[in-house]
Amino acid sequence: MRYRGPRLRSGMLNGKQRHGKAMVFSYYIVPSGGEIGQTLIRGALYTHDVAAAKQHAETVSAPGVVATAGFEVILHDATGAEIWRGPYRGDQRVIARDETSSDKSA
Repeated sequence: MRYRGPRLRSGMLNGKQRHGKAMVFSYYIVPSGGEIGQTLIRGALYTHDVAAAKQHAETVSAPGVVATAGFEVILHDATGAEIWRGPYRGDQRVIARDETSSDKSA
């Protein structure tokens, strides 16, 4: 029997039960308008759809990279083809924590 890769049997994604193969994506955080050779942070993820991959990549924790208009994310599929490029929004948990701590100090 031929191995067909990992299959996730259960889990919720976008409010719907998902079955089937997970896809592999690579993401690169670069300066705005930058290319792969200018990568500051790179990573890989496994998920069932492109929307979830985009959401994760644009909000992934990236030590040393501040969520400003100066950075963007490049998302590649398993073949290495660029499938999406968009703004890096930063780790939303860190942003929320920073806003909360600044509210307390005011």
